[in-house]
Amino acid sequence: LAQVHPLKAFGLSPLASMSRSSAAVAVAAGLSLAPAFITPAAPSQRPQLRGVVVSTPVGASGSATAPSGVSCVAGALVAAAVSVSAVSAKRHAPTRAAAGVVACRAFDAGAQPGVTPPLGFFDPAGICKDVSETEFKRLRSCELRHGRAAMMGAAGLLAQSAYKLPYYENVPSGLAAQWTEPGANSLWLIFGLIGCLEIGLCPWKEDPEDPGNYGDPLNLGKGSVSLEMRNKELNNGRFAMFAWLGIVSAELYTGTSGAGQLAVARD
Repeated sequence: LAQVHPLKAFGLSPLASMSRSSAAVAVAAGLSLAPAFITPAAPSQRPQLRGVVVSTPVGASGSATAPSGVSCVAGALVAAAVSVSAVSAKRHAPTRAAAGVVACRAFDAGAQPGVTPPLGFFDPAGICKDVSETEFKRLRSCELRHGRAAMMGAAGLLAQSAYKLPYYENVPSGLAAQWTEPGANSLWLIFGLIGCLEIGLCPWKEDPEDPGNYGDPLNLGKGSVSLEMRNKELNNGRFAMFAWLGIVSAELYTGTSGAGQLAVARD
């Protein structure tokens, strides 16, 4: 007969996947189970004389049931080996599963552009706490747009005191320009332009993976925008938002336009 692995005959895993204790029990079961795969030899037929009664040896009938008893014992041992192997595999399963887990690092808003000394990552209101990358990109896009608008607004509030466009010579400086003709009509044109930019009706499209990136038509970045340039734009935009708010607040309080506020401050 071909030699058959005792555990493979029962559809079990090889001994390599078991612990030492389960392997020892399995070997013992295999040795006990070996007689079950061997056909018992037929009793020898000796010539007998007529009329002679051959007596059967005591215990001969019990020996016929020996293979079945061995099979029961071997089955019990194999069942014990399987249970020990299952317990060992279950015990080591969490360790093997944990070894295959890849640690995913959470999004770190403090490692993005705009974190510069002396304040570093300044978020006292906790707006960026546990924020996702998608939400952070949306907030960064809003910050860049507000900063760019504030830079143009602050510069315009100061420049109109020194220079006026043609046909705007009679328009007063400061906040009064927005309700004086033709300044009032120009305000509606600016609002319309901003609306077109917001809904995407413009020749430049923002890169969804790079907030605030509408291209570089003047090639100021020379093909690539460095981290230093990004930090400068963000810091200048933040400063301009405070500057615009300060100019408007001072004019409402003193009644003096942007450039005239410097003379009031000197007095």
